[in-house]
Amino acid sequence: MGAKKKYKNFYPQEKGKNPSSQQDKQMIDVYQKKISELLKDPAKQKKAAEILSQLINQKKK
Repeated sequence: MGAKKKYKNFYPQEKGKNPSSQQDKQMIDVYQKKISELLKDPAKQKKAAEILSQLINQKKK
């Protein structure tokens, strides 16, 4: 077995992060900030976050 092949087998390259998941995280952070600014009641914040998460999950499918 060649040295190059051994190196690849023992030291696999790390794959880059998925850019769409980074964008999704940024969107979620923006939504959370808007929710916290607009809603002061914790129960309403939770309900709004659940609705937004459902919308985001439906968008992915």
